[in-house]
Formats: sequence, structure tokens, C-alpha cells
Amino acid sequence: MRPSRRWWKTIAGVFSRFLSRRSPPFTRVLFVESGSRAIATKVLPFLYDRHGAETVDLITCFEGTPGTFRDLQGSVRHSFHYPDRHSRRQLVRELRARQYDIIALICSDEPYLAGYKLALATLLPAKILVINENADYFWFDRGSIRLIARLAAGRAGLDSDSSARTLAQIVSFPFALLMLLGFAARVHLMRQLRLVFAPPRART
Repeated sequence: MRPSRRWWKTIAGVFSRFLSRRSPPFTRVLFVESGSRAIATKVLPFLYDRHGAETVDLITCFEGTPGTFRDLQGSVRHSFHYPDRHSRRQLVRELRARQYDIIALICSDEPYLAGYKLALATLLPAKILVINENADYFWFDRGSIRLIARLAAGRAGLDSDSSARTLAQIVSFPFALLMLLGFAARVHLMRQLRLVFAPPRART
């Protein structure tokens, strides 16, 4: 199936944000708690106090909120309140309307909100802040290519130095990378989107 114009526009937006090294203001942040609660509890104070985050909205699959989450400075959405495709699409529309500057994603190699993480990172026009299992964080852009390669290498069990060199060579050809994103990532992303937005199976 040929990718639609909207699909290419979405991929181009992700690619453009990756190439830009501009650091947006921490005015509106969407925090996706796609990892252990201890990580979120540790990172949130840095967003509020060090970076002056004004609004931090939370998406979580856990009950309640992290102990360091400030209720007066953000709203909370629990993934289990969006059980079907229609409600999840409505969630995406609501989040897009919030016009976030940053989407913070916990990438700790844990099975929490994996589909949400990939879908929201792609569908929301916000700069991606990657948070690892040590509560360290960095921008998902070309300025952090070695950190991204090291993270990816660790997940895949590869040597980080050779992975960094390979990834650097790919990024040196931006149009080739755009084509790779368009064709290679599409299959994986659509699979994740189907998992997130697919209607529940009828029980027999």
C-alpha cells in the first residue's frame, strides 16, 4: 500500500525535529510514564525546578501519580480509561490541541505503554526528550546522535562505538534517511498503532 500524503507529512515532521538542535521552552510538557515509577519520581523535579516547566501533563498506566508530580501544574490521563480505538483517537486529538512543546518519554526497556510511546512521539508535533533507566535525559536530535546510538546499541546488545559510526554515516545522507523512515519505520509504526487503536476482540 502506497504511503499517503498525510503519512509523508508526519514522517517529514519527525525528521525535521530530529535535524533541529533547537531546544524549545519547557512551557507545555507531556510526560509519558512508559517506565518504572521511580524514574518519573526522580526526573519530574528536574523538569519543574531546573528547567522551569510551567505545565507537565502525565499519561500513565499506573494508579495514582508519582510522588513528585505537581497536581496544580498539570493534568493526568490514565491509559486504562481509553480502552478502544475511538477513545484513543479522541485522546490524540485532545493532546494535539494542547500544543505541547516537549514530549518526555521514558525509554527504559520496560513493557509499559510501548504503543502509546511510539504513536505519540510520531503524531504529536513536539520535541522528544528521551529519559533512560538511570533518569538521565537528552534530546532526540542530531546533536545527541551518539547517546541515541549508545541507547539503541544497549537495547540490541551491540557495540556502541560501531553503532554510533554506522548511525552517523546514515544521518550524513538526510534524504536517504527520510526514505528509510518512510518505508522501513512505517511497517513497525502501523503495527504499534493497530495495537493501540484496534478495537478489543469479542469474547466468546
